[in-house]
Amino acid sequence: MAIFAGSVIVTLMGLFTFATSSTVPAIFIFGDSLVDTGNNNYITTLSKGDIWFNGIDFGIGLPTGRFCNGKTIPDYICQIMGLPSPVPYLDPEANGKHILTGVNFASGGSGILPSTGYKYIGRIPFDRQIEYFSNTKADLISLMERAENASHLISNALFYINIGSYDYISNYFLSQSKVSQLYSVERYQELLLGRFAEQLKNLYELGARIFLISNLGPLGCTPLLISSKNPDNGSCVGYINSIISNFNGGLENMLKNKLQIQFGDAQFVLSDNFAMLTQVIHNPAAYGFKYANESCCGIGRLRAEFPCTPISRLCFHRADYVFWDAFHTSDALNSMVANVQYAGPPDFVRPVNLKELMALS
Repeated sequence: MAIFAGSVIVTLMGLFTFATSSTVPAIFIFGDSLVDTGNNNYITTLSKGDIWFNGIDFGIGLPTGRFCNGKTIPDYICQIMGLPSPVPYLDPEANGKHILTGVNFASGGSGILPSTGYKYIGRIPFDRQIEYFSNTKADLISLMERAENASHLISNALFYINIGSYDYISNYFLSQSKVSQLYSVERYQELLLGRFAEQLKNLYELGARIFLISNLGPLGCTPLLISSKNPDNGSCVGYINSIISNFNGGLENMLKNKLQIQFGDAQFVLSDNFAMLTQVIHNPAAYGFKYANESCCGIGRLRAEFPCTPISRLCFHRADYVFWDAFHTSDALNSMVANVQYAGPPDFVRPVNLKELMALS
C-alpha cells in the first residue's frame, strides 16, 4: 500500500519505524462516529457501533463500538506515538490511571450543533463533549493532587478533533430539513464556523494548547450519497463536494487568520482529509485500493442502502476498500490517513505535521 509524500509515493513499511515514544503525554479525542471508540455503547441511540461485523479486524473477535472493521485514525495515531488508545469517557473504567494518557469523548451521530443527529435520538453533541472534558480536568486535578500538574499535562496534550460531517449529512442535507429551510448554504456555513470557533475557544480556556483539527472529507463521494444521488454512474456528487469544499476553506481561514492570531500560545494543525480522500478516491490503485465508491459491508446498491449488520453482505478482501460501510472509512484507509497526519507534507497537514509539532515542543 502507498502513502502520500507530495507527488511521490512511499510505502507504508517504513512509517511504522517512527519514534515509539512521544513528548505528548495524553490525547483527548472529540468528534463523531469517525472517531468514537465506544461512548455510544452506553447511551440509548440508533447510532450503534457495537454491532457485528464492526470490529471484525480489531483483533478481539468482538465489536468494540468503533464504526469500522478495525481501528480509527486516532487509534493509529496513538500507536505511532506510543500511547494507548484513550478510554471512552462513558466507559466505567474512565477513571484513575486510565485517564492520565487521555480520554475519548466522541459520539456517533453528533455534530457542532446540538440539533445535529436528532434522528438517532441519543448522541453527545460537541458542547456536551466539552463539558465532559471539564469534568475530566477536575478528575485530573484530584488525581494529580495539584492543579498545576493537571494544567501541565493538558497544555502538552494533543486535542484531536474530527467533527462537522453530521451537521451536513444528518442535518442540512436531510430531506425536508427545517435547518435548510431557515438557512442558505452560505449562512449555514457561517453558523457552523461561528459555533465551532466558540467551542475551540472554550477548550482553550480549559487549558488546551495543541490542536489537530480534521476538515470534512468529500461527503459527495461516500457510498451513502452516491447510492442515493448518483446510483446509475457511481460518481461523486459534485454539488455536495462543492459545499463541503467551501466549508473547509472557511474552516482553514478561521483557524489560521482568527484563532491562531487570537491565541498565539496555541498551535492549530489542520488535517486536510478532503484533499487526501479525494486523491485516493480518484486514483485508488495508486494507493493500494481497488474499490472507492462502494462499501465493504452493507445491503443494497453499492452495499450502501442499509448499515453494516450481521445480515449484511460482507466483502472478502477488506483492505481493498476505501469505505467500510456507507459512510465510514476502512481500517486500511484510517491507517494511511494517520500516517499522513503524523509525517505527511503540507498539501495534507499544515502548517506542520504531528512529528514536526512534537519536535517543536
